[in-house]
Amino acid sequence: MVISDVREECRADRQLRQMLDREYAHVPFIGVSARHAEKNGLATLFCYEGYEHAVSNAGGIASVIGFSTPESYFCDLLAHYDGLIITGGEDVSPEKYGQAPHQRTGPPDSAKEQFEFRLIEKALERDMPILAVCGGSHKLNIVYGGNLYQDLDDQLPGNAGHNIKERREEGVHPVSLLPGTLLSALYGTDRMMVNSTHHQAVWELGSGLRHAIVADDGVIEGFEDASHPFVVGVQFHPEALYDKPQTMIHEKLFAAFVNAARRY
Repeated sequence: MVISDVREECRADRQLRQMLDREYAHVPFIGVSARHAEKNGLATLFCYEGYEHAVSNAGGIASVIGFSTPESYFCDLLAHYDGLIITGGEDVSPEKYGQAPHQRTGPPDSAKEQFEFRLIEKALERDMPILAVCGGSHKLNIVYGGNLYQDLDDQLPGNAGHNIKERREEGVHPVSLLPGTLLSALYGTDRMMVNSTHHQAVWELGSGLRHAIVADDGVIEGFEDASHPFVVGVQFHPEALYDKPQTMIHEKLFAAFVNAARRY
């Protein structure tokens, strides 16, 4: 290949990159915190593909964030993202919210837990949009100084039954959305159905948070920080519901979150 051909190829590459930069400049990049598992004896990081599909459907691009990044690199890490999804996982260490372990509290994933606590704190400092889901919402509440029910069946007798893992992709119980909240406004309704796969839940909200979605038995299913453009925690799994005919209303949550990330 002659030099002139190389130059032409390089020029074409630059033009292609510039075109792609213009095309995707408005597309928000969403960081999704990973989970940890052992597969064939190897440590594996993963997230449920529902998060990626839901973000893509809303007009964003999702990218999984592992939890081995040193804290000194957090600013560089967050500079690549326009919003964060904090996912669920194992039970949170009770000492993080000043309680002794309940007999039904499972072992934590300490590395993921510590990473996500610091990630949330740094994202809040940057006023970055945050959507915290299930166990992720527990961590978000704890960062604000709140605490948890460690086991609903034992600590909230007579609850409606919230640990229905086999029906993860179905709406299994109704919730009420409280007027005057961000979540009520974006969903545009005062009642909807959610799935329920948890044995723990938010008990007392941390300072600066307000409850926005409540189950009929009083369990907090959604909360928000009104002092930020978009800081939301939900107990249910909207990524498993948004594309199902009976629960497509949950795509509104991802649309609002991705739009907030676009404005960030």
